[in-house]
Amino acid sequence: MTVKIGALNFRPVETGRGQHALTKRWMPHAVADPLLFLATLNFAAAHLDNIHGRPSSPRTIAQKIETVRLIYSRLQGSVDSVSATTIGAVALLAAMEIITTGNHHELSVDMVALEEMVRMRGGLQQSACSNWGGMG
Repeated sequence: MTVKIGALNFRPVETGRGQHALTKRWMPHAVADPLLFLATLNFAAAHLDNIHGRPSSPRTIAQKIETVRLIYSRLQGSVDSVSATTIGAVALLAAMEIITTGNHHELSVDMVALEEMVRMRGGLQQSACSNWGGMG
């Protein structure tokens, strides 16, 4: 079944042919978790700002602030603090630093957090997110 909205056609992930691996592996996790969904949308917005040569829009900045707020909230000792989706959201923040500001300090903070979260889950091979994008 294809759903048409305006000029866009949407197919269920399970039946879509020719879909990118990120659509098949990443998006099911993103739409199931509010933090990862927001981080994914924020990364897409930052990417669009970047490829169009624009500074980060107010909306992109507001989404990033909310993403960081949700990450900090989740890391305050909840069961989900080191979930695969939280790790994915932090990874997207790190990627955003690379494509937007290139702020090495913020990137290093994100990378230290990622390393610690992955270590807490037993290492990269034990992390449930290691095969999301066809990486493992």
